[in-house]
Amino acid sequence: MDLVELQKEHLKILQEKGWGTTLEEMNIPEKYMLIQTEISEAYDGFIKNNFTGRHGFNEEISDALLRTLHLMAAFNLIPKVSPGAVLPATIHEQIAYLHKVVSESYEEYRHNNLEKSKQCLQDFLSGLFKLSEKYNFSLFEEAEKKLVINRERIWPKNGMNEQRAD
Repeated sequence: MDLVELQKEHLKILQEKGWGTTLEEMNIPEKYMLIQTEISEAYDGFIKNNFTGRHGFNEEISDALLRTLHLMAAFNLIPKVSPGAVLPATIHEQIAYLHKVVSESYEEYRHNNLEKSKQCLQDFLSGLFKLSEKYNFSLFEEAEKKLVINRERIWPKNGMNEQRAD
């Protein structure tokens, strides 16, 4: 499975579960916050030496990937990984870098500079794959495992994210 196929499969599940997949259907600031949350949860897993378990580093990085693919689809952005992406040396710097790139993407979106926002998302995506290489796990395999879980998962949407109080 490549990134485009992964994105399509993820979107199919989201649509089946009734989640929005377009800019008009999504709460974009919340989506950015949720990506940030996944990165923080990954860091927590790393610090606790939990890499492969539930809420482990690998799983949370794959959650960040899936949330990013969701947002990229809303922006009509074809996901691509830049082979030249470079990450800082330590996990602390790497996590800070990922948070920074997501924040920059949101700020550019907020200021209506969509091209720069999209470029930041591509950079973030590349950073996730570099992280998986550095820590020796397959981000595709982790994401595919999460898709299996999400297909069967029931989301009680009342009170959950992406719910508007309209």
